[in-house]
Amino acid sequence: MNLAVNFACVGLGGALGACSRYAISLLLAGVDSRIPYATLSVNVVGALIAGFLMTVFVSKGLVPSALQLILVVGFLGGFTTFSAFSVETLRLLETGDSDLALVNSLANLVGSLIAVSVGAFLASRFLAN
Repeated sequence: MNLAVNFACVGLGGALGACSRYAISLLLAGVDSRIPYATLSVNVVGALIAGFLMTVFVSKGLVPSALQLILVVGFLGGFTTFSAFSVETLRLLETGDSDLALVNSLANLVGSLIAVSVGAFLASRFLAN
């Protein structure tokens, strides 16, 4: 595959991922909470999907690289957001909500690590059948 096609695959997936993240932020905008649940949700769900896809795609080599670029690099890169998590955590610290900043940090980190592990486990079970 040539470099232009690779960039097109990443761009297509990234656009879809970013739009999906925005849709989730709109869906969760009405949730009355000081914890930024939209970002937490996309980061944890994205990690779950990443664990599943990387196990299936990379470990087992079951799909062409274009699909890996679209889904993993593009879609999940556009869907998950470390920068929004960082800004939201900083805002919590700036407003004196250091306890919530810590909870938000731990929820994103631990939640994403657990989710990526669950995704990989589910993929390995799926592939075993």
